[in-house]
Amino acid sequence: ATDAPVLLLGETGVGKEVMANFIHRNGGGKGPFVAVHPASVSETLFENEFFGHEKGAFTGAVTRKIGLFELADNGTIFLDEIGEMPLAAQVSLLRLLQNGEVTRVGGKNTRHVNVRVIAATNRNLEEAIRQNAFREDLFYRLNVFTLNVPPLRERREDIPALAAYYLEEFAGKHRRNKPNLGAKEREKLYAYNWPGNVRELRNVMEQAVILSTEGKTYLALDERSGGVEEGEQPLPGVCGDPAPLRDTAPFPRSFLEVMDDMLAAFPSIDELEEHYIREVLRMTNGR
Repeated sequence: ATDAPVLLLGETGVGKEVMANFIHRNGGGKGPFVAVHPASVSETLFENEFFGHEKGAFTGAVTRKIGLFELADNGTIFLDEIGEMPLAAQVSLLRLLQNGEVTRVGGKNTRHVNVRVIAATNRNLEEAIRQNAFREDLFYRLNVFTLNVPPLRERREDIPALAAYYLEEFAGKHRRNKPNLGAKEREKLYAYNWPGNVRELRNVMEQAVILSTEGKTYLALDERSGGVEEGEQPLPGVCGDPAPLRDTAPFPRSFLEVMDDMLAAFPSIDELEEHYIREVLRMTNGR
């Protein structure tokens, strides 16, 4: 519950805006949450969009416009993909962050705004600084508190809850029956590497709701590349249950196959225990 700037790092589609919204809701601010993609605003219109303008400031300015930072007063502004912001716009943003004041285009009065800034990027900003594509002073203004949002392939234990949530959401939205995710479907979800992260999982679940028929669940993963990389292992889980994975997950088929092989060879108790411990460590990614 502070107004300290936050920098969110992570690949496209991991849910950085969801995280930013969560921080805003729990940060104690009373104002709104304003999300904007700075790279979508041209350099010439940056100050107009972010600071606003007065009536008559330029041709076509027939009314006063409140800028995004004023709109977010006492709240949060979320700057998505900050690494794509043009250098000229970075200068204007830095000036605002330093003094907390905005002056509308064509105006004379300066207004103080109390805005928490949460920025997000999928780029390596330190590398961008070395390439003179991002201002170092702006980086240190934004990099007060940094959170790294990991990709979905590194948190496969989240797949069951996310899949169940999206199936419920889209079944209601499209007025369809919620598809059943059986063992075969769950195995596909865990084996897939999710290059598009949570956003891709969301799309796959919506397609499943739309295209599945009674008795057959459609998962648009067969046509996609993105299997588990060498050395990785899919985790077990029950996609229909958002409860913690460790409380609900049955032993996966791979584990039962290992047990069958071991029992067929009549291993010793010590060998059995070692294989068991190794398999559990694999299933929990060493935890």
